[in-house]
Amino acid sequence: MYIIGNAETSAHVPMWYQVITLLENSDCIGHELQLKCPRHPAKKTFVKSPEDFEIKCPEGGCSEVCGLRLSCGHICGFKCHPKILHENSLCFQECPRPRDCGHPCRLKCKDACGDCMEAVYDVELPCGHVENRLSCYRTKDLSRYTCSQLVEKVIPDCGHTVQVHCFRSNEPDISCTEKCRSSLPCGHLCLRSCKECKISGEHAKCTTICGENYQLCGHKCPRVCHEGTDCPPCKQPCEIQCKHSRCPNKCGEACYLCAEECGWECEHQKKKCTMPCSVPCDKEPCNKRCEKKLSCKHRCPSVCGEACPSAKYCQECARPDIKKQRVDLITLESYDEIKLNEDPVIFLKCGHFYTMSSLDGTLELKKYYEVDRRAGTRRILMSGETLKGCPDCRRPLRNIDRYNRIFKSSLLDELTRRFMARSATEYAELLLKIKNFESGIEAERQSLLSEFGGEEPKQASKTLNSYKKKGRHIRTAIREFSLSVLATEQPLTKVNDLYLGALAKRASPEEGQSFHFDEAKIQTGFTYRGRCLEARAKWIILSDWQAIANHRMSPVSVKRSLRDSIDTEVDGGLKDTTTLIEDCHGAHLPAFEVEARVYHAYFSILKIQNSRARGVKVEEADEAAVRKKELKSLAKCENLCRTNPGTVGRLEEAVERAKRSVNGEVFYAKVTSDEEVMIVRAMAQDLSGSGHWYYCVNGHPFAIGDCGMPMQSARCPECGERIGGQNHDLAEGVRSATDFEERNNIGT
Repeated sequence: MYIIGNAETSAHVPMWYQVITLLENSDCIGHELQLKCPRHPAKKTFVKSPEDFEIKCPEGGCSEVCGLRLSCGHICGFKCHPKILHENSLCFQECPRPRDCGHPCRLKCKDACGDCMEAVYDVELPCGHVENRLSCYRTKDLSRYTCSQLVEKVIPDCGHTVQVHCFRSNEPDISCTEKCRSSLPCGHLCLRSCKECKISGEHAKCTTICGENYQLCGHKCPRVCHEGTDCPPCKQPCEIQCKHSRCPNKCGEACYLCAEECGWECEHQKKKCTMPCSVPCDKEPCNKRCEKKLSCKHRCPSVCGEACPSAKYCQECARPDIKKQRVDLITLESYDEIKLNEDPVIFLKCGHFYTMSSLDGTLELKKYYEVDRRAGTRRILMSGETLKGCPDCRRPLRNIDRYNRIFKSSLLDELTRRFMARSATEYAELLLKIKNFESGIEAERQSLLSEFGGEEPKQASKTLNSYKKKGRHIRTAIREFSLSVLATEQPLTKVNDLYLGALAKRASPEEGQSFHFDEAKIQTGFTYRGRCLEARAKWIILSDWQAIANHRMSPVSVKRSLRDSIDTEVDGGLKDTTTLIEDCHGAHLPAFEVEARVYHAYFSILKIQNSRARGVKVEEADEAAVRKKELKSLAKCENLCRTNPGTVGRLEEAVERAKRSVNGEVFYAKVTSDEEVMIVRAMAQDLSGSGHWYYCVNGHPFAIGDCGMPMQSARCPECGERIGGQNHDLAEGVRSATDFEERNNIGT
């Protein structure tokens, strides 16, 4: 028996004191216990704390290795342990059991051998493919192995060849994963999967990016394909810039013209250009060599008035490859062969450089400094010639002050074209809005009349006022368009205003007044278009009001209010169309003159009918005179339709309807046709297209596609004047406008 405890703690008790004394005398008290292992009797183990059992006898035996043989034949490698633990011990030595395939088992003795995972290389499969590496157990039954190599298979339904895994190649229901790629009505290819198109039985909506080039800036339309509708205005930042600033607007918007002083100067002429940056310079180019020194202390090789190049372009210090650059386009002389004092060199931003005479000749500088010998003055020529760039890389020469007149003249031509293209697009959109408004006005009217049933006069008046506001947005949009296309809003006029403002600030205003702008390029056609739209919208609204006023369901207060409003509005319509007839006639715009006469006739008859409805007496003689006058005016319209079938012929039916209205047969019919909308949209596309631009004898712009020259007899779409004969000949009086196919020479 062992007593385990602290003897010193118990010694103060008399009984335990006697016991402890007896034990000490017989040497039976100690500080540790000796343990004896039945399997290893020679091993002595001493413990004096609970922790010693875990350290020295972890498995319940001793610290020696068990050493007994396991059932697998290996020696037990665990610490000495009781028999019950030994019988359940696992062997962690390598498995000695052989496999049927001949490979050794790589697992531990305790584990089941399982499938052989040894690698077998270059195994030929039943399909004929060779697998580079397979686990051994997979080779026992290769028919169950799924070959994952890709093979080509033709889909019977569509004929596409697709790649599938070999094990699927014989499946009957393989879906086609290729893109459909069938041609869509828009001309693009269907990008949906062939499988989806087969399931739905139809192609999806085109998802290809439009990508059409904007002809006025060179950017591409970013919208998804929009067949049947025009590309929206370009939203990219405008590329037009000068040495002072860059236009902050989008490409599809009107540019702000730079009003900063140009400041181009040279030391020989003792004069600098005082014109605003957007105005072609009033200073003549200096032809002498620059007097300044480069950093290498040698004289600048450039022409006076231009920025000096870096010292690496010094004719004396330059590298051999720079000296051997061909700089004279006529004599083909290299840089080290020319005489700079006689023919200085101009250095371009792109890195190329040429003699002054070469670039002057290439850019035809003399065309922009025409001298009137009788008046002794020079004038700016808005030549409309192609803006040429660097002879080697075609980059623009925008940073060369010497050629400012060329660049600025061409820039004004481009801005004018942008103005006209934008105006044409906005006009087409307005016309479509008017057509839609006119198409829905009958239903709106019937809805209003149904509301009048049983309403009190005061409530009916409120309902009417709300109804009358529906046409206001159309008239407001037209008015804004008309203001935006006034001559004062056009680029050329704005530049002319900047020019005149600069002259007014001079000490001698008469100096420079010989500069001349081609006023024929200030387009007034869109102003007349806007005024015709105003007359059209007013007529649609007033005729609708009259129909409501004449309806039996309309309250008396509504009838009276509408007729008073018509009386006020119709007088303005008569006055506006009278002025418009005169202006269109003077501008050689027969189509708009006919429109103005038609609406004047409508307003005249409406005036008579509305006056009678208001109880105002209209003398028969006065009415007859008005009808006779309008019939005479419409007879002129018929004559214009006959003499200008291509431009005015489409209005014959409108003139005939107006005649019937004057004769009292019929009063209202729709005035905006699908054909007219299509014609206007086509015009907008032409003005935004890639064709070459010209002005007819009356100054109206038109475009010719393809090669840019007329192949058959044609007439101006505005006034009907002949614009082209056959065999690429232009008619007499037709002027070429700027060729914008090289428009990038203006932008960046």
